[in-house]
Amino acid sequence: MLVIFFVLKRRKKTNLLLTEKNTELHIVSEEIKTQNEEILAQKENIEEKNKKLELLNTTKNKLFAIIGHDLRNPFSSIIGLSQLLISNFKNYDNEKKLTFLNYINTASEDGHNLLVQLLDWARVQTGVLVAKPTKFTFKSIFEQTINVLEPQVSQKEISISSEFQENLELLSDKNMISTVLRNLITNAIKFTHKGGYIKIKALAKQDFIEISVSDNGIGISSGRLKKLFSLSESSSSSGTEHEKGTGLGLILCKDFIDLNGGTIKAESQEGKGSTFTFILPK
Repeated sequence: MLVIFFVLKRRKKTNLLLTEKNTELHIVSEEIKTQNEEILAQKENIEEKNKKLELLNTTKNKLFAIIGHDLRNPFSSIIGLSQLLISNFKNYDNEKKLTFLNYINTASEDGHNLLVQLLDWARVQTGVLVAKPTKFTFKSIFEQTINVLEPQVSQKEISISSEFQENLELLSDKNMISTVLRNLITNAIKFTHKGGYIKIKALAKQDFIEISVSDNGIGISSGRLKKLFSLSESSSSSGTEHEKGTGLGLILCKDFIDLNGGTIKAESQEGKGSTFTFILPK
């Protein structure tokens, strides 16, 4: 009996030691697991910060490139043309003077529009510019946009058609959506040949409003199509009559649509035209 008791006691002690060892191993395992999770979280945090730094660096480079080249060009034109006009004012007839004044006016508008885009873009990047939704009709921003762009439309003899209900209402930031529509129509004019056409549609779906701008212009290659809304890879290209651009307009469009809770996409075929569509929640 004593022998059995001793054996049982020894077994009990051994089992207790094993249990303690297992508990210690479990604690160590949990500690290692926690440490690994912390290391992984730190790694993800560092990667996220690196991405933000890369984006900031890309934004800075893009900003300097636009200021150094695209914004300087219209001001150089204004200064050069105005100096030439002043120097030869008495020698030029009225028709020649008017031609110079038209050039100066066009360059001034280009510089002003680009400056507005840069300021809006900078305000979006810094979080200063936020969407302020109000109710307005699509007709109101459509008519305003067409009136502003009428000289460009007439110059290239482009026909514009539209399809939307007169009472179609949107609940978004009016200034932002107006800017998006103006940029998309401006691009359509830019890349459409003389005598081409542009069609604007605004349709009310069940849960959203779908707005599209289509043209029968030169179209976009599949390679460029993927990069249109990317800040790091965007590039400007000349229009059908050598109109200049910066590539910033479409990036600003995407930012504005994102701020209004919508989406934007582009579809295109080279030589057959393009369609830009953005969707806004009702």
